Order: sequence, then C-alpha cells, then structure tokens
Amino acid sequence: MNLYGTISPVLENLSSLRSIDLSYNALTATIPPQLSQLPRLQILQLSHNQLQGTIPTALSACRSLFRFSLSYNQLHGSFPPSLSECRSLYDLRLSYNQLHCSIPPELSHLTSLKILHLGGNNLTGTIPSELGMLIQLQSLYIHTNNLEGTIPKSLGNLSGLTNLQLGKNSLHGHIPSELGMLTQLQVLSLGNLSGLTDLQLGKNSLHGHIPPELGMLTQLQVLSLYSNNLEGTIPRSLGNLSGLTDLLLGKNSLHGHIPPELGMLTQLQVLSLYSNNLEGTIPKSLGNLSGLTDLLLGKNSLHGHIPPELGMLTQL
Repeated sequence: MNLYGTISPVLENLSSLRSIDLSYNALTATIPPQLSQLPRLQILQLSHNQLQGTIPTALSACRSLFRFSLSYNQLHGSFPPSLSECRSLYDLRLSYNQLHCSIPPELSHLTSLKILHLGGNNLTGTIPSELGMLIQLQSLYIHTNNLEGTIPKSLGNLSGLTNLQLGKNSLHGHIPSELGMLTQLQVLSLGNLSGLTDLQLGKNSLHGHIPPELGMLTQLQVLSLYSNNLEGTIPRSLGNLSGLTDLLLGKNSLHGHIPPELGMLTQLQVLSLYSNNLEGTIPKSLGNLSGLTDLLLGKNSLHGHIPPELGMLTQL
C-alpha cells in the first residue's frame, strides 16, 4: 500500500477489530489514543511510517495486545511504563525512533515477551538487571543508544536468547562470564559493541579479559568483540567454536600469541585480529581455514616468516 495522511480516530468504532497493520506507508501526525477503545485488539503494527508525537499511554488499556510495532517512525518522549500492563505482549518493537528516556524496569512484568527491540533511539541510563527475568526472550535489541554502565550478569539467565544486540552505546566494565551459560548462542558481537544467535556490544568501552567460558558457546557463528578496551590473551578455548564464521577481535589491547587452536575453526570466513598488541609468529594452522575470505593481522608485533601454508587460502 501507499497510504498517506493521518490515522483516523473513528477506528475506535470497530469494536470487534483484532488486527491493525498499516506498516510501510507514509502516515503522518500522531497515534490516536482512541485506539485504546478496541478491547479485542491483538496486533497493532504501524512501523515504517512518519508518525510523530508520543506513544499514547492509553494504549495500555489494550490488554489483549500481543504484537506491537512502532519501529522506524519519528516518535519522541518516553517509553510508557504502563505498557507493562499488557501482559499478553510477546513482540514489542520500538526501534529507530527518537525516544529519550531510560528503559523501565517494569518491562520485566511482560513475562511472555519473546522480542524486545529498542535499538536506534536516545535511551539513557543503565540496562535494568530486571530484564534477566524475561526468560522467554529470544531477541533483545538495545543497540545504538546512549546506555551506560555495565552489562548485567542476569542476562545470562536468558537461555532462549537468539539475538542480543547492545552495540554502539557507552557500556563499560567486564564481559560477564555468565554469558557463557548461553550455550545455544550463534552470534556473539561485543564489538563496535541458551539460544543466542546475535549479541552485539560493539563500540563500547568494555575492558578486562575475554572470558574463556565463551568457548562453551559451541553453536556460535559470529563472535565480534572489536573496538573495545579488552586486554589479556585470546583464549585457546575459542578453538572449540567449530561453527564460527566470523571472529572479530580487532582494535583492542590483546597481547600474547595467536592461539594455533584457531586453525580448528574450519568454517571461518573472516578473522580480524588487527590493531592489538599480539606478538610471536603467524600459526601454520591458519592454513587449514580454506574458506577464509578476510584475514586481518596488521598493526601488531608479529614477526617471523609468512607460513607457506597460507598459500592454500585461495578464497582470500
């Protein structure tokens, strides 16, 4: 569709309405609070429009709502904590607006929530530890905000998580070893920051060591910790991540040798270790990575010969 104009408040007269999907149009003005008069409304999808104003607090009266998407609009103001009264919600998407507030701890009351997308706003404050109570959560996007503080250890309780994106904030502190409990993790991205498939924490100020427990995340496909302040050595346990396709550890302060165990990552396509303090020689075992298309080792203190085994990497 190519609808434009405003959302008519007369929709409140359609008392039996269960679903409103007006996504991907050119709708403007504000969201009419009269939509709260639709007691049977289960789905409200208004994403990818040009809606302005605030999120009406009155929408919390839609207690049957289980899918609520307002992403990619121009909404501002705060996140109504009263939405936590919509206990049937399992899909809540408010990404890429202009919301300016903290993340309400009351969201922990939405115990059926599987998808929570709040990325691309102006959220401030810390990540509430209460989010660790959302044990049904599969996808958590809080990236590209102004969040600060540390990563709550309680996120390690989200054993069903498949996507966790916390990148492009001002987070600091250590990477909690509790994240090693997310044993189904497929994508772990802590750079330019148990079923996790996508965890992004990139471009933060995380420091400390890379927890060796991350080597337990045997379903991991992408591990991105680049552009932080991580130090210490690269854990040999990362060689256990047999399904890994992308390993991005560049722009940190890692030291020590490149573990030869990385040569066991036969699915690897991208290996980025540039701009660290790594030393020693390039392991011959990297020649086993036959699918490698990108190998970035520059800006380190490596020495010795380039192993002839790298000549086997015909996809580079």
